[in-house]
Amino acid sequence: MSQYISDNDDDLFEYEPAEENKDSLLQKYSEQQYDYINSEKDSHQIEIGNSVLAKTLSETFDKENDLDSITLSNASVYRALINAMESFVETDKTYYLRTQHQILDELTQGKFSLTLVYNVLEIRIAAKKILYNTLNAVFNDNSSKEIELFVELASKLSYEEISNEFLTGSIRTSISILDFTIKLDQILYLHIAEKLNQPIKEILFENDKEDVDIDLQNFIYERSYTEYLRKLEENMLCAFSLSATNVSQTETENQPKKINLLERLSEHFEKEVRYTSKNIN
Repeated sequence: MSQYISDNDDDLFEYEPAEENKDSLLQKYSEQQYDYINSEKDSHQIEIGNSVLAKTLSETFDKENDLDSITLSNASVYRALINAMESFVETDKTYYLRTQHQILDELTQGKFSLTLVYNVLEIRIAAKKILYNTLNAVFNDNSSKEIELFVELASKLSYEEISNEFLTGSIRTSISILDFTIKLDQILYLHIAEKLNQPIKEILFENDKEDVDIDLQNFIYERSYTEYLRKLEENMLCAFSLSATNVSQTETENQPKKINLLERLSEHFEKEVRYTSKNIN
């Protein structure tokens, strides 16, 4: 603008933007502000992260401030707020499971819940005993080499010296609490097993047996839902593979002859199919 300034103030009103020098101070200032705003914007986008609401706001207000974009901005902000409120209010997504549980309790007069707790306690006691045996074996003896290795590693990782007072006040106290909770679970397990007339698993009460941890690990696997389904499928295959003559049925002229699973598979593959299991010959 300097070339338009003279001793006559009237020159101030003769400014033509189209004739402005590209290298003018105004142009340079605008470019600097543009670079600054964009650098700040990039930094802001990094800080936004994965916040849905913040991301929506940022993307919305980056648009030009015309009427359509302002309307869209209002709608986007409103939608983001509604989604945030719904996420806050609808915190529990297990309504179906709770309803299912309640109906099963009504149909079984509460037996479903008792059986569920019975199964949960079995696995929980076994897992706690494995943890208790492991911690007790390492930290029970103050002179054991395992403790020395633990103290050395823990001190190195935490950059602090691990003292015997720390071991007694934290880990050994935790072992005592763990032992106490195991006894509580065992008592509750015995009480529920008596009410359900279910057998008591002796492995959950054995303490001095050799390799008891291995037996407990096997017990946890055998009592898992995955193993339950596997055994269920195996028993079904065994039952379906029985000869049709062993199955009680009334054959009539209008009723087709029933065949078992192996016969059906043999017909389909045009080969003899056999099923081998410890439950059948």
